[in-house]
Amino acid sequence: MRSLLLVFANLCLLRRGPEQVPTQAWFVIGIVLVDLLFSFAVSTRFSDTSRLLIATSITVSMATTALITWLLLQWRGLIARYPATVAAIFGCDLIFTALLAGVELSITPVFASGAYALKVVLSLWAIAVNGFILHRAMGVRLIWGFAIAFVLAFFALSISGLAIGARS
Repeated sequence: MRSLLLVFANLCLLRRGPEQVPTQAWFVIGIVLVDLLFSFAVSTRFSDTSRLLIATSITVSMATTALITWLLLQWRGLIARYPATVAAIFGCDLIFTALLAGVELSITPVFASGAYALKVVLSLWAIAVNGFILHRAMGVRLIWGFAIAFVLAFFALSISGLAIGARS
């Protein structure tokens, strides 16, 4: 368990690539399910939005991320890297969700603006980590990985917003 946590911590710190992540089907499915359930639990804890809307938003966002990642790797002819890539993306998302939950739990009236800034920094760092993962998985320049991750995050958020009927 400790070595697995180190794999994801090193990914979040941009020290290692997704090639270090286990690729067994049970592991990838487990990571995706744990991330889905943990994201749902954290979101329902800190939001007044209905559970159905939260579940729909998270599921659509994760499915969009997984599908676009698959399409990008297929396009580059690197589909064999998909299991490690998707496990890395959702495993790191699990860590960032835990960090964001910790920030939410620590919000006090004095710390409110600092907590908001910290949440923004963590969200941007999560996109950067996904960019690093995509850079390594797709064999593209780092700047392209960051750009793809940013567009992917925007697209996943937009699609999940459409799925729940959110208005901008």
